[in-house]
Amino acid sequence: SSASDENDVEAINAVCRACGAMGRSKVGSLIIFQRESLLGDLTKHAVAIDSETTFEMICSIFYPKAPLHDGAVVIKDGRVVAARCVVPMKNDRDITENVGTRHRAAIEVSLNSDAVAVVTSEETGIISLAVDGKLTRGLTDSELREKLGALLLSSKPVKNKKGKKSKTEIKTPVV
Repeated sequence: SSASDENDVEAINAVCRACGAMGRSKVGSLIIFQRESLLGDLTKHAVAIDSETTFEMICSIFYPKAPLHDGAVVIKDGRVVAARCVVPMKNDRDITENVGTRHRAAIEVSLNSDAVAVVTSEETGIISLAVDGKLTRGLTDSELREKLGALLLSSKPVKNKKGKKSKTEIKTPVV
């Protein structure tokens, strides 16, 4: 529906801005967007939250001294539903890339569900995206916004004013 798409657009914009800021200050984060697959295993022992997805909310959760900064945040239908989620890991899984726990968790969740996971590295500040077990590293905020839009928003093309079809535009708010 268009209402949930609107929430998703706001969530995508907030996450991209937050990841950009966290990347620049080398704050690690793992943000999981739930799609069709249910993520009950992840949220079972997590801290339940029901909040709009805002830049401030994401940055507060992952602030290194905050009690919720460990683990993942799950976003469903554009809302933050849980924080401090632990992704069950298979230690025998052969992940070729030399990546830390957060990145392994992102790959793992994207292998076991249709969820999409965004990671910022606290070592390098690099933003990565895991989809279907594949990790794309070194994304800019705008590349991330484009990919998340394509993955999360309904694929109905939006007609522009001249009646031509165009992709859903995600506008970047001016801060």
